[in-house]
Amino acid sequence: MRIHLGNQLPGLPRHCGYFGFRYESGNGLSATLESVYSGKLFADTANTVSVPGYAVSSFRMSHETARGNWTLLPYLGINNIFDERYNSNIIINAFGGRFFEPALTRNLTAGIVVRFE
Repeated sequence: MRIHLGNQLPGLPRHCGYFGFRYESGNGLSATLESVYSGKLFADTANTVSVPGYAVSSFRMSHETARGNWTLLPYLGINNIFDERYNSNIIINAFGGRFFEPALTRNLTAGIVVRFE
């Protein structure tokens, strides 16, 4: 492996960003909208393998209800709202050109948190 002076450091985009908005009502309802941006980056020190930039958004909502000693928190979320195709993990200088690990496509998450105090 050769180090190339003046090349961009692999695995780190020059530009990235985060935007988040959270709403909470007085009655236990909450909602969160988040977006993450990652610019183009390189997967090797020679800067010959590039990874395109991407932007991914997600939305989550929940409603907390308390009944006596019990607290219930059902939640629902959607990840990768716009079904962006991107790589969630990049293996720097990978053997055999196996640099990329694709991220999940649009997906839903749901559940409930139950607490007893």
